[in-house]
Amino acid sequence: MFLKKMIWTMSFVAGAAVCAPAAMADDFPTKPITWVSPWNPGGANDTLSRAIAQEAEKVLGQPIAVINRPGASGTIGSASVATADDNGYSVVLGSTPTHATAPHIYANLPYDPEKDFSAVTMVGSVPNVLVVNPKLDINSVDELIAYAKAHPGELNYYSTGPGTSQHLSAALFENLTGVKMEHVPYTGSAPAMVDLLAGRIDLAFDNMNTVIPHIEAGSLRALGVTTPERSDALPDVPTIAEAGVDGYDASVWFGVFAAPGTAPERLDILQNAIATALQTPALAERLNTLGVRVIANTPAEFSKIQASEITRWGEVAKAAGIELR
Repeated sequence: MFLKKMIWTMSFVAGAAVCAPAAMADDFPTKPITWVSPWNPGGANDTLSRAIAQEAEKVLGQPIAVINRPGASGTIGSASVATADDNGYSVVLGSTPTHATAPHIYANLPYDPEKDFSAVTMVGSVPNVLVVNPKLDINSVDELIAYAKAHPGELNYYSTGPGTSQHLSAALFENLTGVKMEHVPYTGSAPAMVDLLAGRIDLAFDNMNTVIPHIEAGSLRALGVTTPERSDALPDVPTIAEAGVDGYDASVWFGVFAAPGTAPERLDILQNAIATALQTPALAERLNTLGVRVIANTPAEFSKIQASEITRWGEVAKAAGIELR
């Protein structure tokens, strides 16, 4: 609930952040910036990275090169920025799995999600959506629960890796409903989606911007959104909580991080560019259709939310019985 309250607070702050002039610090940037998307091309992180970078580079006056460095549930690409020593010239679009849940999943995580990064800004939050292949005769959350209880372990779901938002969203669902399903990890949403559409995978709790095109095309059926409130992008789809799973709350946030030790004035410049980009009409409209609730808060505010999220998702992982590996 802390994230929910902070989102509403930051929505008012975002406008002020955009209006504030960028700090004047040694004419930064004076060369191109590398933006790491730590997931495969075509997924939610990659889509957001490219859309935001395209607008932010206009504000910065320097190109932003988006590079995909996937692997190990986003931790490989994230680690590449954690070890960078370039004072703001490398950033990564982190998210709940890489910068909140990872320390509860990996015993030998190659970075500390708080100490080894400089928070720039939380881009926004987006629901995951519980979707099923229409070949299944399941039309509601209640029907899914009933089927899963009658056929324990028969239904399967994908994730983009152990401990990712898709995995923990499903694990929380299993924990609160008492059902048992098979977890099938993939290296990214794109190949997993191919199998879901083909019927080799039964269901998923995937990012909204990944599944919306397939929902609109009728190739996937949406049963519920993982946030406490309905999404404007899917107003007719109930929340999983209101569909009968009391206490269910699993949303995903995305945020930009720079290397540790990045000068505060450079963080402010990066934050201003991203916040400005997020409020350009074309990008704002696109993000709204994808169900992204824009936040664009300050580095200090983002750091505070991140710390809260690390604690919250640790409790979810523990309740779901997910062990460090």
